[in-house]
Amino acid sequence: MSKRPRKRDQGMFDDLQDAPSLEDSNDAIFGVSPFPVSPSIKVKFVDIATIYPDPAQPRRAIPSELRERWNIHEHSYEDLIALWFTYMGPNFDLDAYLLDGDTERSHPQLPDFEPADAVQDSFIRLLELASSILREGLTNPISISRIGREYMIETGERRWLAYHLLNVYFEDTGEQDWSKVPARVMPERSVWRQATENNVRQNLNAVSRARQLAILLMNIHGEGNFLPISDFENEQEFYAQVSDGQQWRTPRDKTEQLLKAMGLNNQTQLRQYRTILRIDPMLWRIADDNDWTENAIRERSRMSSDDLEKDLQNSKSVTTVTESKKRAPIDQAIKKMHTYRGSISKQAERSKKSERLEWQEFAEEQALWWETLAKNLADDN
Repeated sequence: MSKRPRKRDQGMFDDLQDAPSLEDSNDAIFGVSPFPVSPSIKVKFVDIATIYPDPAQPRRAIPSELRERWNIHEHSYEDLIALWFTYMGPNFDLDAYLLDGDTERSHPQLPDFEPADAVQDSFIRLLELASSILREGLTNPISISRIGREYMIETGERRWLAYHLLNVYFEDTGEQDWSKVPARVMPERSVWRQATENNVRQNLNAVSRARQLAILLMNIHGEGNFLPISDFENEQEFYAQVSDGQQWRTPRDKTEQLLKAMGLNNQTQLRQYRTILRIDPMLWRIADDNDWTENAIRERSRMSSDDLEKDLQNSKSVTTVTESKKRAPIDQAIKKMHTYRGSISKQAERSKKSERLEWQEFAEEQALWWETLAKNLADDN
């Protein structure tokens, strides 16, 4: 990604305490909040490298295809941003989206770019958020809770990712330190407070709502009665632990609170979202990535496996499991390349002047190798 300095007002966070608080958001849903936020909790700057997302968070900020290629235990978030950016294609004008002030599609300076799939669309949305933060500052700090020496995100994963993007883009410019994000450190984690902001700030898609319902039900019935998400290879199986409405009924005295937290009107809707926990895993993934509604999922859940796969293949912005398997070897190669490309580029750019010639020769050798490979493949065809 290209980098261009951008100056910002140093006093932009002076009025952060006047931003909408989590307590205000709670009151919007619960009336007098049963989970009040202490007014003594102040905003502080926290190193983004010490913060990690909640693995059970209902809203998925990172598309499933990226999560499969990028591993939190093996790769950095810098690697994630670099990998995400490659999905945009060689001609994508990142500067136009991030720096030209207005992110509306009608803006005359923006390129005519239509996202081709869920990965591209999610990157555009992340860019729009980062551009907004760049222009106006972060009006609502993220909230985190301490886990040992590090922190887990309660609310604000996309805002935190936007800071990672800005940190990568403006690295070494000296204009602004994006390595620290304004955050409220909560005394303890609350899935109800998390649900409050998820529903107040932006509507969840149907799969995210199903996840949200599952997390709240687990909390009602006692989280100790369920296995942690780390015990499951497929994340859907974690949430499906409460898919049986007979075994895990909603207590009458919790129904109203649950409906308000979910932003729903009646118990029928609760049952509909609980049903999503049991849908076909491929449908779960595609519906989540493409923000399908509950009705759209319900229609497709009635299809046979063959009809479902045909429908998914014909849908825009869908990569089916079958297609992924066909591309497995090249996907593995791309994954390995992305893992090392970022660190190698950094070493080269930060090298001493006396070492630049060696790095240049190395780059030219690699370019020649790729060119030869491409020629050989073309000859074979």
